[in-house]
Amino acid sequence: MDIPRPGWAEQNPNTWWETSVNIVKEVLEKSKVDSSNISAIGISGQMHGSVFIDKQGNVIRPALLWCDQRTQPQCDTISNVQTIVATATG
Repeated sequence: MDIPRPGWAEQNPNTWWETSVNIVKEVLEKSKVDSSNISAIGISGQMHGSVFIDKQGNVIRPALLWCDQRTQPQCDTISNVQTIVATATG
């Protein structure tokens, strides 16, 4: 995880892809499994993040991770408005 500023949390999605490809290659080499016998693989990660891409599908910036706090002021505003509306309307 990269923390370019306090409260920010980012990762390069290309690193996720490159690491996944390298691990699959390593597993195939060590296991001696013929890749033609594999019809699918699944990859999972922890929590959520935003990956921004251009029209060609290229990553244009580091992914914002779930623990990134740069939108905290906006989240606080939404939470406060929600509380006011809930209090007023029951």
